[in-house]
Amino acid sequence: MIVVSDAGPLMALAKIDALSVLFELYPEILIPPAVFEETVRAGIRLGQKDALEISAFHAGGLLKVVAVHKPHIDLPEGVDPGEREGILLALQERADWLLVDDRRARSFAEQIFARQGVTTRIRGTLGVLIQAFRLRILSRSETLSRLNALEGHPEVWIHENLIRQAIQAVSQSPD
Repeated sequence: MIVVSDAGPLMALAKIDALSVLFELYPEILIPPAVFEETVRAGIRLGQKDALEISAFHAGGLLKVVAVHKPHIDLPEGVDPGEREGILLALQERADWLLVDDRRARSFAEQIFARQGVTTRIRGTLGVLIQAFRLRILSRSETLSRLNALEGHPEVWIHENLIRQAIQAVSQSPD
């Protein structure tokens, strides 16, 4: 399975001590250079604890930086460099999954994937946590704890309504 990630899910999961859950779902994750710059290099310069954790997964060979060969695909300017390279890398590698939280980037990726005829699916931080719950990697209480941590975390940019919907879905899910 080929999985490409943008910075958002990596940083959000690391900030709530759930990055290891991601690698239980997907043993190897590819990231473009812009995402490595944003999550590791810039994070270390800023003294972010999550950058060290992400860096450790990179050093362990589970998180691999892959160069993006610029295809002739127009991407809107509203997509940041990490998201842009993530979408292009997912296309280049014919990824099964693209992990990205930003709503605009997800929408652009869906349109591009459809035009290119690729079957890459998109999942974000919440989807990762819910999938880990469904596969019993996380218990209900562990999942709810991490979702609640997202809701109150000032550095995680996932809309509160989406987090609340995920909390409700996990709370009401049968065992």
